[in-house]
Amino acid sequence: MSYRAVKSMFGILNGIFQKAQKDKIIHVNPCESIDFPVLKEHCKVQIGKTAEERVVSDEQMKLLYDIITQDHMNKPNYIPPYAIELVS
Repeated sequence: MSYRAVKSMFGILNGIFQKAQKDKIIHVNPCESIDFPVLKEHCKVQIGKTAEERVVSDEQMKLLYDIITQDHMNKPNYIPPYAIELVS
């Protein structure tokens, strides 16, 4: 797992444990003892992607459009989660 993903999950967990500590559900937040430099040593090195890997090709875009169009024809009243993501 990449270091960025680990830090993101840590932020979520830390917030949950802070709330639990504030509400006196737990006495100690286990995230307080995390040593990030040591943790980073165990994370996967993330290699940058090429432009071709980051960009959707015309063929991929047409395939996505065809799938979305077919979904809409089959279920016109359904709003899939990806549609909400695309407009936000």
